Amino acid sequence: MEIEEERELVYVEPTEFKPFPTPPYKFSRHPFAPTIASASYNVVLWDLNTCAKLKELEVGTFIFDLSFSPTGTHILFVTINGIRLWNVETGELKKLSPYPLWMSAWWHPSGTSFVVLPPTEKIIKAVSADDFSVVHDSHVISDRKIDSLSFSPSGAKLVACCGNELCVFHWPSFETLARKELGGNRRSTVIANDRFIICDNKKSFDVFDWDLNFIHTSGEEEDAHQCIRKFSLIEDTLAVFDFAGRAKVLDISNDDPFEWTVKFEKGANEEDTLLGVELVSKDTLVTVISKKKEKTHVIRVIDF
Repeated sequence: MEIEEERELVYVEPTEFKPFPTPPYKFSRHPFAPTIASASYNVVLWDLNTCAKLKELEVGTFIFDLSFSPTGTHILFVTINGIRLWNVETGELKKLSPYPLWMSAWWHPSGTSFVVLPPTEKIIKAVSADDFSVVHDSHVISDRKIDSLSFSPSGAKLVACCGNELCVFHWPSFETLARKELGGNRRSTVIANDRFIICDNKKSFDVFDWDLNFIHTSGEEEDAHQCIRKFSLIEDTLAVFDFAGRAKVLDISNDDPFEWTVKFEKGANEEDTLLGVELVSKDTLVTVISKKKEKTHVIRVIDF
């Protein structure tokens, strides 16, 4: 599909190219407003319509992950110094000081709590967004490292990607509903909607139902992505981003994955490097581009 419009937000300040193993920018979309949050060593809110910077929170240390709350009132972000919760309306900043070294956090769809992985990464804890008390503790859910999590839209189920194993649990009891040994390549990324669980498989991705029945794999290796880095999902639109710097957006509304269609595709570029992507609507993708000659980064909004 042809690009209808492509626009850039104001240039991000030139940065030193430090040797972090993850991309230098993370994104999260506001659930209702035309706003995104970006993160590197600070958190910035952007207006997608005017491309203007709305607010900025100076953090001063690398941010590994961030996400808007389902209500849009808070941003949760993770640094080497622990987890922080920023109220974007009042400016209040809370620090989750008892739990340092946690690298990832996921909001429960209710917005009342979020899930974190302790350093062991074999158990899950749910923390209240109000007072940071632990509201649910899963005990050990796998003998393997937990790499990624995803809730069902209702919040009643949780799927965990544990190396070569997928595990589905009831929330909040953590009763095991399904467990599947995947074999083959190690998996590290999982995302889900109300119908499908989608898990990376190195150069492709596999599709399961919530009972972990296998449905589909994304294609032959020569046509598939090279080592998937990230998924982004809004309802029936899926974005896939790989370590080769390529992005593909798919319409997954059909119940048959063989009938999923490509809405947008962006290949690798010698002059510019694609470092990150995030869907902000079913027809809009936000990307961060590293411009090698200028040695700077720019946030680009693509409507397709």
